[in-house]
Amino acid sequence: MENTDSLTLIAARIRGACDTYRICGLIGRGCLERVRLIDRLVEAGRIDPVAGVRLAREAEAVAFMLAPIPGGHS
Repeated sequence: MENTDSLTLIAARIRGACDTYRICGLIGRGCLERVRLIDRLVEAGRIDPVAGVRLAREAEAVAFMLAPIPGGHS
């Protein structure tokens, strides 16, 4: 992950991985919602933008930990 990551880019990577079945869809969708919540909190001024990106990177790392279950589309 690059230093130029933004919440939008992180969300797009998770969404793309879900859409192409590269990650578990259940976990991916949950992590995507977490990034969206972080984005809303940053926009509202409740989370520092740097901390928001750090939290979103953590969610992205979790999303990419689990592959989809073979034969099932979650």
